[in-house]
Amino acid sequence: MLNETVTKSFRNSEPEALDVSTENPFTEWDRSTAKDIQYLSLIYLGVGAYGIRQIKLNLLIPIRSIDGELVNLQRVYSDGSSIFQFDNDICGCFHRIGNPVDKIIYISDTYQTGAKFHEKTTHALAVAFSQENVEAVIRKLREKYVDYELRLIDEDNQTQEINSSSDPTPEE
Repeated sequence: MLNETVTKSFRNSEPEALDVSTENPFTEWDRSTAKDIQYLSLIYLGVGAYGIRQIKLNLLIPIRSIDGELVNLQRVYSDGSSIFQFDNDICGCFHRIGNPVDKIIYISDTYQTGAKFHEKTTHALAVAFSQENVEAVIRKLREKYVDYELRLIDEDNQTQEINSSSDPTPEE
C-alpha cells in the first residue's frame, strides 16, 4: 500500500521547472545523489540504473566524451520526458554502461534500449541519445577501440554488426 502511494506521488508530480542558471554539468552532477536511484529508474524508465544519479525527483544521465569528460546531462522527469540539461554539443558523446570484456561494444540510441539489453546480456554499450548521434559515436569508438567489434542495438534488442570500413553504416 505504501509502495503504491509513493509510486502514485512520483508519477503524478509535475516536472520541476528547469533552472537555466549559470549551472554547469559538473555542479549539477556533484549536487546529485544515487540514494533512491534504482527505484526511480524502474518507475520512470522501466529499467535499472547504470551510472546515473538523481536530483530531487529527476534522473540525471551523464553524457561524456570518449575521454570520459562530462559534457552534458540528460534530465529525465517523473513522466518519462527528458531534456538535455545544457546547450552543449553532444556530437560523438555518449553514456557508457558496463565495461567491454569480450572486445565487442554495443551502441543504442536511447538509455532504455541500452539498459534493457545490458540487463539481458551484461554486455558493455554506449548510449548515443539520438539516432543522429549514432554515427559520430561509432567514429569515436572506432578511433579509440580499433580492435573492438561494434554492433548496433534496436528497440527489440536485435543486434546488427557495423562494417569495419571507414563508413559507419551497418552491414546489409
